[in-house]
Amino acid sequence: MIDITSRRVPLAAGAIAAALLISGVLILGRNPASSPPKSLQWARSSTRKNVVISMAYGYPLSRFRIFVGSLRQSGYTGDIILFTNFTADPERDRRRGGAADDPRIPAYLRRNSVTFYDAGNSDVQMHPKLWRYKLYDEQVRKEEYASSLILLIDFRDVVFQADPFAFIHLRGEWLRFYEEIFPPTMRQSHYTYEWIRECWGEDVAQKMADAVIVCSGATMGTAKGILHYTHKMAHAMQTAPHPICADHDQRYHNYLLYTGQFERVRQLRAGHAEVYNLGYIGKQNRSRDGLNPTRWRHIADITTRDSEGHVAVLNEDGAIAPVLHQYDRVPWLTEAIEGRFAGRNQ
Repeated sequence: MIDITSRRVPLAAGAIAAALLISGVLILGRNPASSPPKSLQWARSSTRKNVVISMAYGYPLSRFRIFVGSLRQSGYTGDIILFTNFTADPERDRRRGGAADDPRIPAYLRRNSVTFYDAGNSDVQMHPKLWRYKLYDEQVRKEEYASSLILLIDFRDVVFQADPFAFIHLRGEWLRFYEEIFPPTMRQSHYTYEWIRECWGEDVAQKMADAVIVCSGATMGTAKGILHYTHKMAHAMQTAPHPICADHDQRYHNYLLYTGQFERVRQLRAGHAEVYNLGYIGKQNRSRDGLNPTRWRHIADITTRDSEGHVAVLNEDGAIAPVLHQYDRVPWLTEAIEGRFAGRNQ
């Protein structure tokens, strides 16, 4: 079942929609995302053992302080698993060099109860962005996460404003996917359209041209749903139709979604969910005369300050957006977030 909670269902009359129906996938009408209380206070974590998993490969300490520090400060007490380019063996890390030369990083992660593993990419042909799906799959299979909600998310450009799981009410879905802000279609995004076309051909790209782009940088689901997702993603990458396809997980994420290969998906609009993708405020914000003022005003309109005076971004209903993804596309947000977290030694 795909529940597309979008302003439109662009494929309803197209060939891809027919393919979805043939494969037994049902496209439903929009349902609004569960609305959290209209408060700027940090939410309390739920009692379920949830887990946030990310690939944190080759980043400086400041990035860990933003990601981990904001997540812990949000009130989240669940598990955090990071795949890094260093290990729990300081001597081995010193021999390997790189970001692992900074002993403050593993010390910081231990203080914040973060489990971290060496990503150890044995497949030198695969970019870490793709290799991560194999690593995620191994972790989610652990018995301790059988009843968990799991968030797979990017690392470098993510900050947490509240516990991402605190207000989740599943309605039968296994997976929760998140649209981009001002959701562009494949046709409106040259890069995404080309990523589809160069791997699966012009006919497939044309059939998907009016589908709204869904971001691969954040996916939430049950353990069963995430295993289903990581298996499909890893398999698609390993069986890519052409060597040129061995990058950009965004292409696989959207191709598999719109060809009906994911089960029980709820697709959520930006500003109406626990993850707010801000990327297209920076990618498609230019008019012929420069920056598109309407889009920047929109970001200003949904930005406020919490009870402690910190900058906070709101969802469309006035409630705090628990997770901001691609915040670095907005200069004043970047300055506020980095000023708050990057230099702190939690």
